[in-house]
Amino acid sequence: MARKNLDTQNYGFVEGNDNNYSVLPEGEYLTSIYDVKDIEFAKRGGNAGRPAINVQFRLVDGRPHANRRLFDRVPMFATFAPKEGKEKGSQAFRFFQFWSAVLGIKRSEFEKQYKALEAEGKDPFEILLDNDELLGKQVVVKVGHEQSEYHFQKAVDDGTIGDRDEDHEDFTRETILDIIPASADKGEAAPTLPSGGTFTL
Repeated sequence: MARKNLDTQNYGFVEGNDNNYSVLPEGEYLTSIYDVKDIEFAKRGGNAGRPAINVQFRLVDGRPHANRRLFDRVPMFATFAPKEGKEKGSQAFRFFQFWSAVLGIKRSEFEKQYKALEAEGKDPFEILLDNDELLGKQVVVKVGHEQSEYHFQKAVDDGTIGDRDEDHEDFTRETILDIIPASADKGEAAPTLPSGGTFTL
């Protein structure tokens, strides 16, 4: 089924909660898509108002960290708006990462199909799935770590910073580095959580 046009006026983020979670170890996790919401990619800048989807990934049952969630914003366009002084925008790499993974094909093959449809004057979005069709699809999510400036500054503002600096493990959060087809899953158990270190959503 061809993807319907997005109504970017009806958007919303999936809300988190206030529980403390240890940060997932870096690595690859088999996930299923648990929820998808239409959102605006940005509120300001050259990509303001452009469509995107907020995707909630759920780590699969039967492995460590089952039912943990990861969130990502996927642009629903193939090229970013050009930066000031540039004629062309850069490729929206997450768009190609996500959709090739969901469709279970190599990224280069998805790009080729997308560009071929464009060249033929057809809507390349016809090969994409609607939000409800994405639910339950499995993909492998590669997780890395980054420091959260927001949570560091919040601790400073709240007066709870103590002797921690911005590199403290308490301000480490997960970040999605890549999304690849479920066929790439190695079937290995995910690494166990290290002791200590929590992250508040």
